[in-house]
Amino acid sequence: MRACAEGGGVVTPFHELLADPAFDMLQSLRVVAWDLGRLVRRPEPPTDWLHAIQHNDRAEARDYLEAWERALTLRSEVGSIVAMVALGDCGVQRGRSLLRRACVALRELGVTHEDVQRVIRRRAAESTQPSNQREAS
Repeated sequence: MRACAEGGGVVTPFHELLADPAFDMLQSLRVVAWDLGRLVRRPEPPTDWLHAIQHNDRAEARDYLEAWERALTLRSEVGSIVAMVALGDCGVQRGRSLLRRACVALRELGVTHEDVQRVIRRRAAESTQPSNQREAS
């Protein structure tokens, strides 16, 4: 285990988190996919690119816009994965693999590992509770 750079907590790799027996059923993966999709934020257009253009720094402006384009692409990728898994258009193994890719993309989008880890662990815990306990809460 490694110390988490964001908050000093323990970092568990995504493949280990998603290997939890709670996710042996597609329904559990569908729910966690939906929750992970909620972590996606709409990338804001870079504000510094206008400053770069005003100072005739086209290379810097291009870098800002390429980073924004990358963020939009990642957001779209996460959305596609979430939709595919949430709709049950894949099996358990494929769903786990897709969700690992979504987790990596979320990290690249700036979502902390702790936030992703918290969502997965919460859903794993809820999936292992007997159904009558879930209904009572």
